[in-house]
Amino acid sequence: MTVERGEEDRAGWHEADGDAAAALADSVRAVETLPSGERRMRLRAAIDRLGPRVASAFVSAEDARMRAELALRRGDRAAAMLALLSIVRGARADAAAHAALAAIYQSLGLPRLAGSEWSTCLAIDPAYG
Repeated sequence: MTVERGEEDRAGWHEADGDAAAALADSVRAVETLPSGERRMRLRAAIDRLGPRVASAFVSAEDARMRAELALRRGDRAAAMLALLSIVRGARADAAAHAALAAIYQSLGLPRLAGSEWSTCLAIDPAYG
């Protein structure tokens, strides 16, 4: 069994158990080694399906932001994405969170999602960046 297949299986189990955050994190890890076209297709489907169901597991937006920064330092884009999604789901007017999420989407080969997040960021704060 390949690592990606194991992560896909685990994502399916988490999703069946109702744990959207764990399922999304596993989905990100499962596609990181795939060719870009297939990765974009699978990852976009997982984000569309699971992203809206990610509940905030953080005490505050500041807690989530700190965890996202630490996850990025460790190279864990999946954990960072989950923390940032919890911010934008709870406080839509957070330009920095949308910008950071855009950067992660871009690094995962998802330019349309990245562009959408950048647009949201600039709509919140036209002088951002």
